[in-house]
Amino acid sequence: MWDLCPLDVLKLLASVLTPLAIAASGYFINRTIQRRSEIAQRQSSWRTKWADDFLKSESGFNESAKKFMWLYVTAEWKAMDDLLGAVGESKISPDEVSQHLLELNKGWVEISMFVGFAPNSGEVLKKAASDLLGEANNWRKNGQSNVREFLQKLLTFNKNARKVHAELLGLSDSKN
Repeated sequence: MWDLCPLDVLKLLASVLTPLAIAASGYFINRTIQRRSEIAQRQSSWRTKWADDFLKSESGFNESAKKFMWLYVTAEWKAMDDLLGAVGESKISPDEVSQHLLELNKGWVEISMFVGFAPNSGEVLKKAASDLLGEANNWRKNGQSNVREFLQKLLTFNKNARKVHAELLGLSDSKN
């Protein structure tokens, strides 16, 4: 009854072992995919966290720069009102200037901490932030403001900040 030829035995073994081999291969492939997915998810979480932290620092620096600019602009407007006969204080308090510059410097330090995580665009951002900080220091030193120049440097900073943020997220930023 069990009189099988070697070819029949091979067919029977192949019919039994093939599904087992497919199941084992599927199991190992599935485990590999799961491990890689977990690694990618952890890496994505890290990138998102650092990109969010960077965005907070960038936003704070940007806000400090705008406040510093408005400190000078409103003083100039008040001075214009004084010339036209309106009553008001047109002087800027040195304490206010120092406070705003302190906030800008703090923001610059926070921004600088992210430069190493964005090797392609980090140094350019740090230079743009330094240029903006330098412009603010010139305003304080000279007592004069050039709003157009300040806004141009702020725009350059923000363009580069967008590139760093994209790099931190692992995205390519094709816009200038």
